[in-house]
Amino acid sequence: ALDCYGFNVTGIDSDSRMVSEAHGHWPDIEFKEMNMTEIDKISRSFDCILCLGNVVSYLPNDSKKRFLRVVHAMLGENGIWISQFVNWDAILRQPTFSFPIKELPSRDVIFRRSYRDIKPEGVLFRKELQRSGHNILEEDSLYPVMVKEYQQMHLEAGFELMGHWRDFKGTPYNPETMTGNVFIWKRN
Repeated sequence: ALDCYGFNVTGIDSDSRMVSEAHGHWPDIEFKEMNMTEIDKISRSFDCILCLGNVVSYLPNDSKKRFLRVVHAMLGENGIWISQFVNWDAILRQPTFSFPIKELPSRDVIFRRSYRDIKPEGVLFRKELQRSGHNILEEDSLYPVMVKEYQQMHLEAGFELMGHWRDFKGTPYNPETMTGNVFIWKRN
């Protein structure tokens, strides 16, 4: 974790169980139960803000714009904003999309994820967990954003693009591949 490198870390999640789980693993880190749209309630500035794992896709685009303005305001001078999400440019060209199935045979667990009803204005994200013959199914709405639109939102919020890759290894972004987006922005 970043705290091992001397960083002062604050984590947020809207799910109290996830906050409790995280605090159990990292008791010296501050964790808050809140929606990401409420981060302006944290009364301090940050050198860096991270948003990983496609979380930004849960926000409708108007909410993304507001969120970016809040992130910009919360960053200190030359602060860094890192975001990661799926490559909507490629996914939006498909009627459906399924992620590779994850299995833990030793625990009799199968995890499936897919996108259904793929449209520019919204996508249905379906998650299914099977364990020992029991199924848990959840569905959420996601709000795709194309790379050019996402970049424009950032420029309007006052960010400067420092880098854009398809992964954290620095692999060049390719709009045709079913990979991700990793953006690093600097607050102007």
